Amino acid sequence: CGKIDPIVQYIKEIPNLKMIHLSPFTDLKKSVEIIGNDHIIEIVLNPIDDVERATPLQMEKKLSEIKSICQNFHFTVRADAFQVLTSVENDLGQIKLWIEEARKVLHTS
Repeated sequence: CGKIDPIVQYIKEIPNLKMIHLSPFTDLKKSVEIIGNDHIIEIVLNPIDDVERATPLQMEKKLSEIKSICQNFHFTVRADAFQVLTSVENDLGQIKLWIEEARKVLHTS
């Protein structure tokens, strides 16, 4: 879950590896160029900055950037490890908003 772009080329060499996890601290563009289509790329967002505190515009911008970088590769986007920041109801509403933005941005051509 740390910054792995300096070692991603070595991680790629692990036998039978199907997916490579890229944390929010990893340089996405650099790592995707190294990984290519050899593995599924699992992009994990920062749950606080990219979801719980993000505006719809910030969510759309982040997701669009990911889609632009990864559009020719096999990838998935995850947002998890949430914690309550304000209230369960409010935070759940924010998470649902992120899901709507993710569907809108990632599932359009």
